[in-house]
Amino acid sequence: MTKDEFQALFEQVIEETIQMAEEYHQLTLPRNVRIRLLQKGGAARVVLFDIENALERLYFDETHFHWVMDVGVKGYHLSNDYTMLLIIPSGHDPGPLESTWNYCSGQGPFKKLVFMDLDVLDED
Repeated sequence: MTKDEFQALFEQVIEETIQMAEEYHQLTLPRNVRIRLLQKGGAARVVLFDIENALERLYFDETHFHWVMDVGVKGYHLSNDYTMLLIIPSGHDPGPLESTWNYCSGQGPFKKLVFMDLDVLDED
């Protein structure tokens, strides 16, 4: 999967995940997205990325991918008009696309989640 294909899938999964959260929580979420990545051995501090910067950290190359990446809406910030997604890549060594989660055919490593509680954010 090329980087462009990965980006298109990533953006599709983000939109579908937001829609799932909206349906579950019966609210409308902003489409301006910030992403919190939890990575193996990562620092405890919270860093929010835009889609492009998160993509740079999640995509390896055309033949190596995380096995699974949990993706869910964690909260939203109404005054700054953004939705925060939490993405948790597996700690496994990257492998071929055929070894990824791909639960719904064509989803690659992405596993969409709906969190029962959303954080209403008031600080950046």
